[in-house]
Amino acid sequence: FKLTQKTYTLWNHDTPAASADTNLYGSHPFYLQVLEDGNSHGAFLLNSNGMDVDYQSDHLTYSTIGGVLDFYFFTGPTADDVIEQYNALIGYPTMQPYWAFGFHQCRYGMPNLEYVEQVVANYSAADIPLDTMWGDIDYMDVYKDFTWDPVNYPVDQVQNFTAQLHDQHQQYVVILDPGIKYNDTSYTPFNELVQNGGYIYDVSGDPFVGQVWPGYTIFPDFMNSDGQNYWSEQLDTLLQTVPYDGLWVDMNEISNFCSGECTDGAPVPPSSTTCGCTSSSRSEAFYAQFTRDEAIMLYDDGDSFDPENPPYALQ
Repeated sequence: FKLTQKTYTLWNHDTPAASADTNLYGSHPFYLQVLEDGNSHGAFLLNSNGMDVDYQSDHLTYSTIGGVLDFYFFTGPTADDVIEQYNALIGYPTMQPYWAFGFHQCRYGMPNLEYVEQVVANYSAADIPLDTMWGDIDYMDVYKDFTWDPVNYPVDQVQNFTAQLHDQHQQYVVILDPGIKYNDTSYTPFNELVQNGGYIYDVSGDPFVGQVWPGYTIFPDFMNSDGQNYWSEQLDTLLQTVPYDGLWVDMNEISNFCSGECTDGAPVPPSSTTCGCTSSSRSEAFYAQFTRDEAIMLYDDGDSFDPENPPYALQ
């Protein structure tokens, strides 16, 4: 396709629905030019900061809010060569488990486990193959990570359901958001993250507070070994509770219902997408790299990598 001459903004954004000329979940400062004679070249700016790229017929102008000008040029000479050279630099797509290519069922709004079980049964009744069932944030206790709703998704019943799926050669994928409910001392994952210290700090040295599905939240720092260890331990505890087969990694653009850090705000009900802050401060530094760092952390575990059944985490 041919780009229109204008300014393009690269800025990770959790957009509810895709529409023209809006930012989406990832930023890739790479271009490929193919000339009429087939000669091609590409360029990649390794910079995770937000930026504008002004495209004109004979030049590009990059305007970035930070970082360094770390450019890589790919000489081709064909378009296929450029893509091969680019992938040799950034890495190739991650190996997926065989079952990931089957038929999956996923949607928000399954109110309880009985409803989920009926959906699975309906596929069998209709003789439609179903390889994998996904669980959205409905399964959580008030939308808090690493929890199960004790009324609508009792752990013992979820365990039986997962075992039944596995007996039928089916899989179960559960969702996780990287926002940990803030200032809830009855919530073990919050207490452990505070004790661990592996969260994102603001400029004052306090936890960076945003707002996601459970209300006000803080965020693990996936560039920090303490944050990585914390997340690994929480995932392992969740896995020991319910042997899920994959993770649906959501809201890690990083998503925040407020425009920056919440420095003062009233209580907000769970699932509210209206920012409850009465004041906030902007912070752009970690947004674009957060997704990448979480993905690396989830997959970079060579000791447990099984080529016959590689990890599955969809972002």
